[in-house]
Amino acid sequence: MSKSLDLNDTNTSGQYHQSKVQLFLMSSSLIGINLGLMICVGMYWLHPSFHAFLAGKPL
Repeated sequence: MSKSLDLNDTNTSGQYHQSKVQLFLMSSSLIGINLGLMICVGMYWLHPSFHAFLAGKPL
């Protein structure tokens, strides 16, 4: 009986660690994508050369 409990504890601990890693990766990728989008929008609005490069016409 104690062997099955020990296996259950290690499996639960592994799943907990995996979910923490997945949460960290998902959060960091979401923050990175949002920051990248905000930088692109700012550059699009503030720099005429970047706006012309993306839109094909000057501001």
